[in-house]
Amino acid sequence: MHDLQADASSFCGDCESECVLYCMGMKTDLARLEAFLEDMARKASPGDRLPTVRSLMSQFSLSQTAVQKVTERLKAEGRISAETGRGTFFVGGVDRVDRSEGPDTAVRGSEGRSFLLLRRSTSIRRGRAVLELLQDKLQAAGHSVVEVSYTDSRDGLRVLRNLPGFDGCILQSSFETISIEMLQAIKLKTSAIVVDGAVLAGTEVDAVGVEWGTSIGRAIANLQSRGHERIGLVTTSHFLLATELGKIRFLELCDGEAGRLLEIPAWPHEKYLELAIERIAASRNADSSLPWTALIVWGVESGLRFREGLAAHGIEIPRDLSVILLGRTDLSNEHANFFEVIGPSVTQQAQSMLDVLLERLGNPGRPYRTTYLAVTSQEGRSVGTCVPPKP
Repeated sequence: MHDLQADASSFCGDCESECVLYCMGMKTDLARLEAFLEDMARKASPGDRLPTVRSLMSQFSLSQTAVQKVTERLKAEGRISAETGRGTFFVGGVDRVDRSEGPDTAVRGSEGRSFLLLRRSTSIRRGRAVLELLQDKLQAAGHSVVEVSYTDSRDGLRVLRNLPGFDGCILQSSFETISIEMLQAIKLKTSAIVVDGAVLAGTEVDAVGVEWGTSIGRAIANLQSRGHERIGLVTTSHFLLATELGKIRFLELCDGEAGRLLEIPAWPHEKYLELAIERIAASRNADSSLPWTALIVWGVESGLRFREGLAAHGIEIPRDLSVILLGRTDLSNEHANFFEVIGPSVTQQAQSMLDVLLERLGNPGRPYRTTYLAVTSQEGRSVGTCVPPKP
């Protein structure tokens, strides 16, 4: 799947740029293992057994530590589970995206370019799905793609120092602040940079992302059409341009009732889901009723875990609470074949980033801008009709 995938934390920090290809070559066995297990995880049925660490060590000529590092990442992403005394098993291909459309024809005609996919290593499945689609499209068109992951800005700067130049770069920072030093380091490698996320303004890079205000407006209209008036919004308390725009729109439509906001002090790849479930359950009134009949919820990575977590607190969806998720409409791990979801699709995000990158390469002098993704909907069974209480 990958031409090459390298972990920023495992590059030797002292090597000079002329030996970077040797350093990267040392990672090809690790890249092959990651690609092998990623492919197995996508195709696996729940309960399929993972090959043993010993067999993977032998097959890919890697140490036990290197193999365990890859499996720990898959475990953190919720794609495999380990059971003491029994072994390690695949959860199943929960984050598949429809690729039936094939490689985009717009990529063709400019073959032979080199692209860097620079991502912060987190367990966020949306980010992984976007990059996989981008890799498929670029590689199918004959381009060379190198994916490098980094744990934080310090790691990112070290890796960038040792990389060669590229024709273009996709940067996926996954909620981490993008420092001026990081942008300067990338600029030394390429002038065509596209950031995954609407987080930048006034800088010489392009960005593709979401503003959640439009999605929230549509969600409120949807809920109100089904009789819901007491509507709440669950989102992060951390600053993010996309969610801040959503909060503004929500308060505008809800007459400035800040009490309807439930802000969670975490990012989605942290303890966000658990904290959100606890806060919702703890918001019950003295008579055990909830202060809302419906919630709009941002940042849910696993719709199944969210639904089961609320059920464990005696809150059934949609019997006790209707829910619309703000997320990616074509990620099955989010909607779980149950939730109604409003937002862009992963397919649309990958294609938009590719279009912007190719446009920058074709017209280097055009103004830099942020491209906002269109809103789509995924129907579900998580919203019921609100029946007013009898007088």
